Formats: sequence, structure tokens, C-alpha cells
Amino acid sequence: MPKRISAPWLVLNRAFRRVLPRNGYLALARWGCALVSPERMPVSAIRWDRSRNLYVVEHGGERLYFPRVKRLERFLWPDAIHACRHRIFRKYLPPDIPLRRDDRVLDAGANIGEFTLAVAERVHHVFSIEPDPHAYECLRLNTEHKTNVTIFNTLLSDENREKEFFIATDRADSSLIRPKRYSKTVTMPAKTLDTLLAEAGIERVDIVKLDAEGAEPEVLKGAANLLRRVRLASIDCGAERSGLSTRDDVRPLLEDAGLRVCEYGTQLVGTRNGFSRAC
Repeated sequence: MPKRISAPWLVLNRAFRRVLPRNGYLALARWGCALVSPERMPVSAIRWDRSRNLYVVEHGGERLYFPRVKRLERFLWPDAIHACRHRIFRKYLPPDIPLRRDDRVLDAGANIGEFTLAVAERVHHVFSIEPDPHAYECLRLNTEHKTNVTIFNTLLSDENREKEFFIATDRADSSLIRPKRYSKTVTMPAKTLDTLLAEAGIERVDIVKLDAEGAEPEVLKGAANLLRRVRLASIDCGAERSGLSTRDDVRPLLEDAGLRVCEYGTQLVGTRNGFSRAC
């Protein structure tokens, strides 16, 4: 794993981000990257794409779009695209998970697509779902070169009806559950996972990763049929539901589907037939 930029630089970076105009801030960030690691991080690595109204980081022949300047800090170290992708991949999947080339993976709460991109290199197909419109546009751009990725701009819930959705793109906290800070609310048609998969004609899913920013119980209640046939489900249960974890609500839903459940970081991982030694 590449070494991160030092803490003092990140503190200064956050301060300057609040007071400088976009172009001035980006120039400073580029200069800081070059100063800290001139041999690895090119000064042109991060820029503002005016035509798309998005930020983009380019390095090592790879390109990644992201929607808000607050996300820029994660890219302020060498090999940032690869490093972030690896970190996100390992956040959700234990090291001993034996991914198979013919696996179909569902990424619910895909955000800009870092987990999707990491797992797409290892499996047959990835189905990625993201409701936030700004994050979804980045997901679309970041995966458009992948022939084995299908994306959906869909809000998932336990019911097929319109729901209030809280937009918090800056902090990647957009959710059915009111976050501490959000920019606006929108009313969107919601679907259950079982309904979405049936309408899309997706009959096989082997692995599910879910991060719904506190709305994991609602999404899982709408995925009973799916959970009964997957080999593994990795569900984020961080303290994102009014500051509380969803672990106690998620565990019985996985167990009712016949999955053996264990804790892995902030995740609850449900496996079937000894699919992971961690469980």
C-alpha cells in the first residue's frame, strides 16, 4: 500500500480548500503532491473537468471522476487510484474470499464505482446500483470502458413506491435515512432489490456488497429472494443510522436467509457452505 501524504499537509489542505477558489486550490494541491512525492505523483494528476462539472484524477494511464472537492484528499498520495481501489475492495471482502471468474457480483451503493472497478477485474460481471445522481454520473464515466459492468440509477428500499431521498454527495452520505448534513431532499421512485433484478432479467448473483448509508435493513427486507441464493453477502453496518450501527437489524435478516454471519471490520459478512474461513 503506497504511503499517504503526511497529516500536517492534509490539515493545511483542508484549510486552504475552504478559502481558495477552485483553480487556486487545485494548483496548491498539485504543488503539494509534487513537493511531497515528486518522483511518483505528476503535478497534472488532478484537474477540474469544466465540461462535466466534475473533478478527475489521472495517473498511470487510469482516470477516475469524482463529484466534490472534499473527496480530493483521498487522492493526494502516490498511486492513489490503485490504492483507493485496493482499500475499498478489502474493506468489504475478507482476504480469503475465493472469487471465481464466473461470479456475478452485485454492488448496491456503488458510489463512484471504486469497488465495482476492483471486483470487475476478477469476476464475470458486476451489477452496480447507485441512487445519488452526482455519484451515478461518476459511476457511469468510470465504468463506461468496462464491458462486464451494468449500472442502475435506482433507489433501493423495502417497498416499490416513491420515497424521500436525502442528497449528501459531499460526504458520500446520500440515503433514505436523514444524515447529519445534507444539501437537499428529492422524491424518487424506489424499488426492492428483488423487483429490480426481476425486471432486469438478472437470475444469478453470487456475491452481494451493500452500503446504503444506514438504510441497509430496508434494502435487505426487499431482497429476501436474492439473499436465499447468494454465496456471500457483505453488508456495511457502520454508525450511519442517526449515529447508530445497523448490525442488530441486519444480522437476523442474513441468518433468516441461511447465511452464517461474522463481523469483518464494520461489515457483517454472511457466507454459505464455508465460503470464507473468516466465518
